[in-house]
Amino acid sequence: MYDSKIRYLASAFVDAESIVASATHALELLKAFESDKFLPVMINELSATGPVGRLGFRAVDGTAEIRLLGKRFDFSFVSTNPEGSDLGAFSEFCMQAKNILAVSLNFFQRKAHRLAAVQEGFLQKMSSQETDNLALKLFNFPPLYKQFVPFEWDWRAISLIEREFSGIKEPTNTITTIKRVPVSIVDFSGDQPSQESSDRVRVDFDINTILSNHIARFEQTQIHEFFDQAPIWHEALSSEVFSFIGRSLP
Repeated sequence: MYDSKIRYLASAFVDAESIVASATHALELLKAFESDKFLPVMINELSATGPVGRLGFRAVDGTAEIRLLGKRFDFSFVSTNPEGSDLGAFSEFCMQAKNILAVSLNFFQRKAHRLAAVQEGFLQKMSSQETDNLALKLFNFPPLYKQFVPFEWDWRAISLIEREFSGIKEPTNTITTIKRVPVSIVDFSGDQPSQESSDRVRVDFDINTILSNHIARFEQTQIHEFFDQAPIWHEALSSEVFSFIGRSLP
């Protein structure tokens, strides 16, 4: 039921505070990625002692980004058009993500202690009545809010589910966020840019291993298997949530 997709995100949480960004690292990593789509960039990451220079890479067309920060390595696809139609399938993203993250960790001889796979997007445009019906389905409001249904709301649920990948079992946070938010879209297709303001229902799915385990235990094999399984987990979760949402609409 995604009408437009905002972002795909894959993260490997890692102790990388001691890594010092350098031009040599940037050039060697570009070779290791075996891709000609990225250009190196310098990222200033805020820390307790001030900004720290970190390595990053951006796709020439602006659709992909790698951020090698002090506590996490991130790989993301970001939509560059208002319809969010340029991200492709989440499974294809995960195929690239597992390689980018594994190569980055191997390059710096690190293991990750936490992994995450996230997708974010908007549902189709709804009338005010349809959006109100969805809010009444999701929330057990007190009388005042049933009479005057909120125009802005945020529903979030997290369950802990044990999942198996690469022969290990890990408790995973399974997170769904549904919220009605104001949105402004700038259209550059005409002679002059125009801006359209509305509100949309945003739905995010996030499956990640737990925060409390800081043992560096995920290397290439586990990373590849996690992101091979992530699209299957996301499909099961999103299908159930979208089916539930659909039953609330006229």
